[in-house]
Amino acid sequence: MIKRTLLFIITAATALLSQADRMDSRWGVASHPVRKGWEYEMHEKMFDGIRECGINNLRVDMDWPAINPKPGIYNFSMYDEVIWAAKSRGLSWLGIMTGGLWGKENAYNCRKRWLDYLEATSMRYSGNVEEWEVINEADWGSWRRLFDNDFEKLGAEYGKLLKDAYPAIKKGNPNVRVLFTGIADMYSKFIEAAFKQGIENSFDAMNVHRYYGPQAPELDFTAAFENVRNLMKKYGIDKPVWVTETGSNTAPLQPATVAGIPLALKKLGIDPDAGELAIFEDRPENYFTNYMYDYTGYMFPNAKDFIRIRLSDIERLDAQKAKAILLPADGTFPRKYLGALRKYLSKGGTVVIPAQVPFKNEFVQSKENIFNLKYGNTNELKNFRLGVATGGGSLPKKFSSGYEPGEEFPELSPSGVYSSTYLTTDNLGPKDKFIPIFCAVHNGKKYPLGGIYKLGGDLNGNIITFPGPINSGGSENYQAKLLPRYMITILSCGVEKIFTYSYHSNARESDSEGHFGITRYDLSPKPAWRAYKNIIEMLGEKSVPVLKRDNEICLANWTRDDGKNVFAIWSLNEYKQTKVDVSIEGKILEMKNHVGGNVNIPSGNNFTMNLTSAMTFIVGPENIYYKRK
Repeated sequence: MIKRTLLFIITAATALLSQADRMDSRWGVASHPVRKGWEYEMHEKMFDGIRECGINNLRVDMDWPAINPKPGIYNFSMYDEVIWAAKSRGLSWLGIMTGGLWGKENAYNCRKRWLDYLEATSMRYSGNVEEWEVINEADWGSWRRLFDNDFEKLGAEYGKLLKDAYPAIKKGNPNVRVLFTGIADMYSKFIEAAFKQGIENSFDAMNVHRYYGPQAPELDFTAAFENVRNLMKKYGIDKPVWVTETGSNTAPLQPATVAGIPLALKKLGIDPDAGELAIFEDRPENYFTNYMYDYTGYMFPNAKDFIRIRLSDIERLDAQKAKAILLPADGTFPRKYLGALRKYLSKGGTVVIPAQVPFKNEFVQSKENIFNLKYGNTNELKNFRLGVATGGGSLPKKFSSGYEPGEEFPELSPSGVYSSTYLTTDNLGPKDKFIPIFCAVHNGKKYPLGGIYKLGGDLNGNIITFPGPINSGGSENYQAKLLPRYMITILSCGVEKIFTYSYHSNARESDSEGHFGITRYDLSPKPAWRAYKNIIEMLGEKSVPVLKRDNEICLANWTRDDGKNVFAIWSLNEYKQTKVDVSIEGKILEMKNHVGGNVNIPSGNNFTMNLTSAMTFIVGPENIYYKRK
């Protein structure tokens, strides 16, 4: 037994529920119920919602500085309260042993004290917390900076740390499962460097994280998982794999952008409410203004409709009727249509780019008819006389304070801005003019974060642009469509447990971190909450889906815990519908959409379906066959 003086602020019984009462479920969610100002004040209501959803596992930070503020001093009072509230509702608890104190001390330079915290915490909740993760994302964030971004050194040091942590946690409770750190990057050199330390007997389950936005999880996770599995095999590590963070966020556009675009259009004499704004709806090109985001509705709430165009319409578009074109908020634009866009500008048209570096990205169609996002080309900026720069040197990595409106926009109050990218006038021609919409102010200098380029000469139009990040994985509806896709993909790879991140969206501003929840700030369910509840009901606890992909079409099937066959069918293309003829063997008992709503069962065993990225569940048949129309 380690020698220390324990001061327990309260003396609650440590055995809240017996180990026999622990529910070993595979459905989990990350939450922060022991942090005041985040979720502590609402933890009981939150736990009720989690159980109603059908989720059985919580993943929670067991903050070292809160539990062990001084050597030998332990304060478990708040954790006792919250863990009891969770356990009384049948919720299991995966605790994260954190690695950093508030200050300069951390698990690497204060090893003895940190190990004492591991042993004491594990012992305190023996029989009640049966899974412990050793540091969240030890390959990321401040840990990288601690080791000068040397991933191999960082991984090696973590491997040594884990070899010390494992016996300390087991000494507190020999029956617990110890998890590897939640890997942020499944391709990182960190993983192999840690494995090289001979840690095969120093953890009980591998632990990885993977997040989604525009990329298809059916392609992305399968490849990333194979990389991790191959590394495990190489070092003789035969452990189950858990995904303890996955999800997508629903952060809105930055408030300053939402307010600034209508003001900029008004200054240019353009009225979206009068139908003078064009948006893209181009299924063959998989190009949509509202791709994932659904932002036109809250940016222009009074607009009755928009001019709806395809990319091929740009060249012949009448700039006097379609006075402005609104592009997607992800910086995408197909290279092959840049000439047409320049022609539209030469007619006096206006192009609005709500977020990201203009024309940086594009969707490229593969031979398999799947659209993949291609990043990182800024060569076109000069051709449109735009200038973009990124903070560095004496500039902050992110502007976070000191904002003011441009001189011609005094009514704008910029707030909730998260950006290190600003606009420049480096490429302006002699007949061009730049009008700042709002700026960051740093050391007395102004950095435009949004602006209007009034172009003269051969272009003779306008570009309204905001180069900061969108910070979003998509709209609430897109999040709901995506959730069952990554759940089925992950389980089909053989993952034992999944924890979506997170349950509660704990922010009101547009930063991405606070909007990953499947509920909103007030705990009201997003569509993703219903999607999670539905996928739990459809898959149960034991079934393992078999996932097959035929170009863009995905078909998964499994036998549910109640013995009923279930099929799920969808497309990888977000907006491009794929029409298929379907034949079934057997009888359809029910059909559900991705959020659990009833779908009309077609008559007969042969029918046609229009597939999108929103999954359809078919319960009952022995087999399903399809053929593209």
